[in-house]
Amino acid sequence: MRHQQEDEPARASEGLRFLLREQENLRRSKKPDSGGQHKDTDMLLRALVEAEIDGMAVANQLTALKETIDNLSTEKRLSKLHSASLGRQQELLLEKIGMFENTNRSLRDLLREWSEYEVRERREWLVWSAENEALRKKLADRETQNIRLFAKLTNKEKEASKLAEHLDFEKDNVKTTEELSRVLKSTRSHLESQLERAEAQKTQLTAQIQEMQQSHEQKQEELCALQAELQTLRQQREEKEQKQEQEELVVVAQRAQRAEESARQLMQKLQEKEAQLSRALSTSSDWCLRHSKEAAAKGQLEQETSALQMKMTELSAQLHLVEEKSRTEREELRDQLLQLSAENASIKLDNQRLRSELTSSEEKFRGFHAEARHLKSSILKYENLVEKYKKKVHQARLDSEECYLKLEMTQKETREVKESLEKEKEQVRQELLVRLRELELLPEKLRRTEQQLREAQQEAEVYERRNTEHSAALSEVRLKVEQQGAQMETSQQRNLLLQEENGILREKMTKLERKLDNVTAENKEMSQALVSKDGLTCSLQQQLEEKTRECSILSRQLKQTLDDAQRQVDDSLQKLLTKERASQSKALELQSQLSRANTDLSQLQRSKEEMERRFKTQLQNLKERLEQSDSTNRSLQNYVHFLKTSYGNVFGDSFIGS
Repeated sequence: MRHQQEDEPARASEGLRFLLREQENLRRSKKPDSGGQHKDTDMLLRALVEAEIDGMAVANQLTALKETIDNLSTEKRLSKLHSASLGRQQELLLEKIGMFENTNRSLRDLLREWSEYEVRERREWLVWSAENEALRKKLADRETQNIRLFAKLTNKEKEASKLAEHLDFEKDNVKTTEELSRVLKSTRSHLESQLERAEAQKTQLTAQIQEMQQSHEQKQEELCALQAELQTLRQQREEKEQKQEQEELVVVAQRAQRAEESARQLMQKLQEKEAQLSRALSTSSDWCLRHSKEAAAKGQLEQETSALQMKMTELSAQLHLVEEKSRTEREELRDQLLQLSAENASIKLDNQRLRSELTSSEEKFRGFHAEARHLKSSILKYENLVEKYKKKVHQARLDSEECYLKLEMTQKETREVKESLEKEKEQVRQELLVRLRELELLPEKLRRTEQQLREAQQEAEVYERRNTEHSAALSEVRLKVEQQGAQMETSQQRNLLLQEENGILREKMTKLERKLDNVTAENKEMSQALVSKDGLTCSLQQQLEEKTRECSILSRQLKQTLDDAQRQVDDSLQKLLTKERASQSKALELQSQLSRANTDLSQLQRSKEEMERRFKTQLQNLKERLEQSDSTNRSLQNYVHFLKTSYGNVFGDSFIGS
């Protein structure tokens, strides 16, 4: 029994050394960050081992006390040696109990610290989880930033495509403007040819009008001559009639005087003169008949002259109307000719101005076309660079996704490991709590044993007096000690089981620590890879930012050049499109200006067609008026010919000859 009692503390010391060695190995294998945690676990394990050693010492002391009591029961006498050994064992037992209480207190303190440390660990775990979540958020933010950069790149590509489309649109606009200039040149040449034709027709019409005016003046001169001839004829007729009447009166007066003188002188010759009177009466009757005939002819001539005067007034009124119409038509034609000449001059000036503006705009468009080609080549270069950076960003994204997946896998593994560690920690904690509860019951048992020992001492003191009572008390003490020995054996077995479980747990802890070391190494490698990838992403982001800045600068330059080009094009188009409203710097407004130019061209074509129609209508009107004037001239000529024939018929061939 004593050898067993001596072997048990040796075994406990060997187990303690083994535990300390394992703890040192664990300390060496673990990180410096987890030093406080391992120190706390070492302290707790040491306190547990010390508590076990103290418990074993108390158990050994109790076994020794049991042996001494058995010896006392066998010898049934209390010698000085036995009393000294009992006192010694009692003192040792009290010392061991005090040591056990101290270790128990230290163990309680350590458990409290352990609980506080677990609380701290949980807090640190929460902080670490928060930091992990923050890192995940940062990774998500980086991914969102990458997505945004990719979106920006796509937007830049879209803007570049839009700029290319805009350049193509401007090229189309330049082509359309060139086509419009060609159409304008063709229309201008056509209008110039038409204007030349109109001018030739105008000269022909002016010549015809001058010829008509000359013919009209000749006709007027002929009418004036006819009127003068009619007036001379009238005067001649009146003079002839007056002369005839005067001659007849003179003849009659002479005849009357002669008759009176003959009557006075030749009253005698009345018979001769009666014959002469009869002859004279016959001649006078003839003369009366002739006079009546001449009066009738004179009345007819007066009627004819009045009718001719009426016709002459009508003809003069018609001539006056025709002259007024011709004057109004001449004035209208002059106004139209002046308008046409002014329009031709303005059109020529506009054409010259448009030619100069077209030449300047063509030169500007050529310069802009060259700039657009240069910008397009630069845009293609930057597109290639952007595609390269896109590929790099895509590779970086793939690498970051792989790293992120690896991180997720490692995080999952760490979570699983931590969950398993927490579960094992909870199991160990529960087992330790159970052991602590069992150990908390030990001081009560020790106190009971102390009371029993005191009672045993009292009984030993009273042993000499009452052997029977002492034997009964010893039997009771034997039973109690046997029970306590059985309890101690069960506690030893439990301690052995707990040691085995501790060994298993230590092996698990070593495995878990190895896993943790591997995981931490992988985490370090992943963190280093992430740091390198972060550096690459940062460099790529910086390069992307530089390229975006360059692209923004180039886009600004492009915008400025395009704005300048648009402004110049707008100015040229404004000058070309009859100074319309100032157009904005956008391509849509350029389209609207082109549509306006098309509408203006259509309006010019319509105005041209209207001018042609007007010229045609004016020509038709002039032709109709010329035909009317020709018809009136023909009718006047016919009427004059009729008058000539009628006067010839009336006055004879002498009038025609005159």
